Amino acid sequence: MRLRVRNSKNLLAGLIFAGFGATGLLVGQRYAVGTAFRMGPGYVPLVVNAGLLLLGLCVAGTSFAGRASLAGSDETRPSIAMRPLVLVLGAVVLFALMVRPLGLVPATVALVVVARLGGFDFKLREVALLCLVLAGGAVLVFIHGLGLPLTPWPD
Repeated sequence: MRLRVRNSKNLLAGLIFAGFGATGLLVGQRYAVGTAFRMGPGYVPLVVNAGLLLLGLCVAGTSFAGRASLAGSDETRPSIAMRPLVLVLGAVVLFALMVRPLGLVPATVALVVVARLGGFDFKLREVALLCLVLAGGAVLVFIHGLGLPLTPWPD
């Protein structure tokens, strides 16, 4: 029985994931793993790298099954929607630039509004409620709960 590669991109991506996972497992062998209740310094790297290796093998395995790739066929490739991509990434950058000088609440509101503009149905009532819940939750968790040195409002 001969296996035919139907999607070379999946094969390459899977082999890269599996390679990183296997390398991480080899490098992490010198750390004590411990148990689930008393984790050692090698526990989390072991779990993450084993998962990465497994994911890589699964992705590589999909390259042998299913349809051939769209390249060279009559079908068109799906297009990438640039507006959501740019606005969501821009919202994260805007948040990072705003959080220190303006405070956590205005930065969170700006993040939500700009990211939501990346969608195709902007509803003001939903966005306002989302801003209220996320900004309030961020203040409760990060400032009061974790004690991070952030201010909720500009000084």
